[in-house]
Amino acid sequence: MNDCCDLELTIHRQDQKYAVDFRFSEPNSQVDVGAGARTEMFANFNLAELQKYLGRGDMKGYGAELTRQFFADSTLKSEFAGFRKVIDDRKDRLRVRLNIKPSALELYQLRWETLNDPGSGVSLATDQIIYFSRYLVSTSIRRIQARPKEKLKALVMVASPDPEELKKYDPPLAKVDKDAEVKAIKGSLGDATIKELEKATLDRLTEAMTSDEYDLLYVVAHGVFGKDNEGQLLLEDEQTGKDVRASATEFVSRMSGLEHPPRLIVLASCQSGGKGTGDILSALGPRLAEAGIPAVLAMQDDLTINTNARFMPLFFTQLQKHGQIDRALNVARGQVESADDFWVPVLFMRLKDGRLWEVPAEQLASQGVEGIKASAALFKLSPETYTRTIKSFENPSQQIGRLADYKDLHDLLHKLQFDIYNTAKYPVERFARDVSDTDELREYEIKLGKLVSDLNRTVTSPSVNPVEKDWVSEIETAHTSFEKALDEGNDALLQECFGTLKRIIKKRPSRINSILTEAARALQLNALAEALQSVSKEAQESGLEASQVSLIQEGADAILALSNKLTSLVQDHDYWQDVTIDLDSIEESDLADLKSMWGTLKIKVERLFANREEDWAIQLRVFSEALDEAIKSDNPAKMKSAFRKYRSGAGDRFFKVDTDLKNHCGEIRNISGPLKKAIDLMEKSSK
Repeated sequence: MNDCCDLELTIHRQDQKYAVDFRFSEPNSQVDVGAGARTEMFANFNLAELQKYLGRGDMKGYGAELTRQFFADSTLKSEFAGFRKVIDDRKDRLRVRLNIKPSALELYQLRWETLNDPGSGVSLATDQIIYFSRYLVSTSIRRIQARPKEKLKALVMVASPDPEELKKYDPPLAKVDKDAEVKAIKGSLGDATIKELEKATLDRLTEAMTSDEYDLLYVVAHGVFGKDNEGQLLLEDEQTGKDVRASATEFVSRMSGLEHPPRLIVLASCQSGGKGTGDILSALGPRLAEAGIPAVLAMQDDLTINTNARFMPLFFTQLQKHGQIDRALNVARGQVESADDFWVPVLFMRLKDGRLWEVPAEQLASQGVEGIKASAALFKLSPETYTRTIKSFENPSQQIGRLADYKDLHDLLHKLQFDIYNTAKYPVERFARDVSDTDELREYEIKLGKLVSDLNRTVTSPSVNPVEKDWVSEIETAHTSFEKALDEGNDALLQECFGTLKRIIKKRPSRINSILTEAARALQLNALAEALQSVSKEAQESGLEASQVSLIQEGADAILALSNKLTSLVQDHDYWQDVTIDLDSIEESDLADLKSMWGTLKIKVERLFANREEDWAIQLRVFSEALDEAIKSDNPAKMKSAFRKYRSGAGDRFFKVDTDLKNHCGEIRNISGPLKKAIDLMEKSSK
């Protein structure tokens, strides 16, 4: 799921020029916007001129010149301004991924992390609403799947060779304080499971990565370049503790050969990201990304110990909050922007959403609740902010109430079907043979009575359509008949009761499902997030406690993430429902319409599993290819068999999406209570 707008900038050689293309998409959109063949845009690079700034150590000047050269084409500059306006109007964020094609390999050496917004002059790499990274195509077909945050595991390798050995380098290399580095890492990673290697050797590293699965590998070591211009890490000798050079080739080979490589490798080592005057692809960072590691944070030049000490703890603290690698990097880099080497950390990433782990909806809802509580209790809002905030709080509050009520009806109907009707089948059959066999049925009657009470309580809510009371009344009548049938030993009355339940189960769940989906679609959580962001800004300007302001901002971010996830799930639900309608139509025609409908249906479904690497997508891709071949063979038996598998795979996916949507709605409802209390508190504080 894309949680923000996405812009991929691609540079490639075209007739001795550097052509620039782009691909822009908004969150949850199924469509990308590109320049198209009709628009040609070119950058105008002067590498010698950039080298002059680099030689003088003038990185601000370097960034300004790089910006001028890259955005030399007025069309590209105008397009970028348009993208910026979109995210400003949406109050959204923009993920920028720089993709340099092999034909323009020499551009890797440029310090892209100094690139500025051509309009504002603000560094893209430190702008807090822009997530900047470099994109490398990998030849690896290894699947990438996120793990839940609570299972995050990190392996730490800190190489601290004999300080006397480090003095022999020109210039001499600084001592690495292993204890301090490990302490800082552990403090930043919170509740993650962390293992530290006692000795920084390749053999120990490989053994640890082979015996367990880690999401994060953190390496602290000095990096140097050998005579052949290949990057090398200075590790430790197992016995003597002296420095041992590990080549980039060997390190990459060890990592790419792992069955479960880490999702993120952090290389906190001087020059591990590449050397400005050499081929950056010979350095360790980009080579790891090219070999299939999803994300690599490396250093593209010397990084001072002081900058590293400020940068890394903040990076990990941010990463622990939300799990987005590129976002955490921009925040951390922004804090060291005044340092001469702020641009040194470079992120090579293949992850489309930048996420190291999946943040559960439950946790997002909890963060949203805390943000709402903090916003209401902090201070008396200005009249303008109060009016805007109250409205932005009240509308979602009412919508969440309706969502919650229909989620309850959905769950209660689910209980009726699976906990009562389906499981009572055999006791009902036994009762038909022996009306005195009532013990088990009595338990079901009690369950039904409790369910009726819960249904009556739910349908009396103002947000529930009064028409729902009619079928609930039918269930209540059926419960009365159930109880009477057992008391009188009346099998006919019991059959009538379960006939009523069967009819309701057949009709009502789909209707409740539709209303619940519509309620989810209408929910304006993004407006609530924007309101919290406004409150956060006013709180910050008022000089209130930073920790409380942070709670509000984190709450806004969490609610926005919930909103984006909800939008994505609703869209997925609609797409799969449309597919299911087509599949039902084909099935009802006894496959007579399969050939005529397959071309359109195939495109619909391929759009849903394209670029997806989950098990369901891989399986459905196989089923699609098999059905395609069966149709081409014009063999009815093969077509029928292949269609059944395809139908089953698509049905399973629709069921999963539907379940995820209902569960997500269940988490969102947790915001309802605190939101109502927040509204009451704000109304009181305004008087």
